[in-house]
Amino acid sequence: MIQSTPSVIQSTPSLLWPMVVLVIDVERGCHLSLSSVVTGAVDGGVGMVILRDRNSSTDAVLQRARDIREWVPTSVPFLINSRLDIARAVGADGVHLPEHGLSVSEVREFLPQHSLVGRSVHSRDTAISSVSEGVDYLLVGTMFVTSSKPGRIPEGPDSLRTIHSQVTAPLVGIGGIHVGNAGLVMQAGARGVAVVTAITHATQPEKVTQQLVQVVHRYA
Repeated sequence: MIQSTPSVIQSTPSLLWPMVVLVIDVERGCHLSLSSVVTGAVDGGVGMVILRDRNSSTDAVLQRARDIREWVPTSVPFLINSRLDIARAVGADGVHLPEHGLSVSEVREFLPQHSLVGRSVHSRDTAISSVSEGVDYLLVGTMFVTSSKPGRIPEGPDSLRTIHSQVTAPLVGIGGIHVGNAGLVMQAGARGVAVVTAITHATQPEKVTQQLVQVVHRYA
């Protein structure tokens, strides 16, 4: 049984828009050490960190989450993808949900008060239903061709623009985003961009994060 940290989410940090979100996808790996990537992104001004670890053992996910929790300051929200048990155990600031599965309201029953809950969406209908449940933000994909989703035809920024016209929750574009195209996503109505390899595979994570932050603020 996973033992929860006694001080789980005493005060959840605010989501400060616009922002760059770092998604650490363990399956994609990192060019540098995980600690170098996370601390570099934090120093570069990243606004949120999400750990996505779908295939490791529970012990491995737990240890990795504990490490990241130490590297990410309390002013930056740290969320766990899907694993409510891990989020509670390490004192994460919330969870990020896949498009299909538990509802936002069901998840909130298992998390401390004021926890953040986000969801990935690919359609207008799912976005609308998630907002009605009280989601804090939505990751909208897939913006561009990405190696994280091989073979998937990207919906593009126009899909985000359509969702933006229907919902009030903050939208964050994801999928193949880098410094060169992040502005297109922001212009479509995003409040931020989420990136994986643009930061995790960078030789200078801090510099790339700074550049992305500059772009999202320029087009906010």
